[in-house]
Amino acid sequence: MKFFTCCIFLLVNIISARDWLVDKITDRTTIGTTSLGTLLLSNTLISREFLLDPDFATIDFRDLHETNSSILRCVKPEAVITLDGIEYSIGGVLPNTQCAYFNRTEFWKTKTLDARAFHFSTYEVGIPKAPFAYTPKRFAPADIEWPPKGIHLSVYFKAPYFAPLSHKYVTVVVNYEMYDGIPLLVKWLDVIDTSGRGDIDLSFNSIEILAVNQPWSPFGHSWLYVETNQPPGHGTNVIWAYDAEVNTIP
Repeated sequence: MKFFTCCIFLLVNIISARDWLVDKITDRTTIGTTSLGTLLLSNTLISREFLLDPDFATIDFRDLHETNSSILRCVKPEAVITLDGIEYSIGGVLPNTQCAYFNRTEFWKTKTLDARAFHFSTYEVGIPKAPFAYTPKRFAPADIEWPPKGIHLSVYFKAPYFAPLSHKYVTVVVNYEMYDGIPLLVKWLDVIDTSGRGDIDLSFNSIEILAVNQPWSPFGHSWLYVETNQPPGHGTNVIWAYDAEVNTIP
């Protein structure tokens, strides 16, 4: 099993009537299905909405407390990995729409299944678990809780039909954690070889791919702040790049 974490933090440089750094945010993190049959994870500061059919995909990632706007302009895979030289998208939804802006009406009409991707199997909902022991120091808030309260969402994916036999024993688990009172989302991948042989060559191409609207990027206002727990030094842990698909506008 391999483990990788990508920590995503929303930082919005706009004055708000409700400041999560100053005010006590009492709203709890929730998860549930919408009238459209999608899965919505929210703590009233941010929300992330997932499509479940024909496959799993993030279709909205929204700031609710500052701009009340969506980060996304297009649907991308949840992650990308390589097994024995074969690249797989995790989550097989092809939007078949232009990517300069998110035409949601058109998306619901044109989305199709990506037959070559790892496909959604099931999901589980739980609570965050402490990743390590922590003892609050004297300057910590008196009411600090560890692990933090919130929701842990685990989403399971299975290999496509065309994959080599050895890859069909691989399960990919995409984990999301959202916490109460902070505009923070943590995401990581577990890749499990259920055959137990351990002879698969695994590479993590990308743990998170977001086609963001420009104000959220460094080319705009840098409203989206991203951190990772992976060792620095190569300058490739977090990449902001131009999306060639942005020119697909009709």
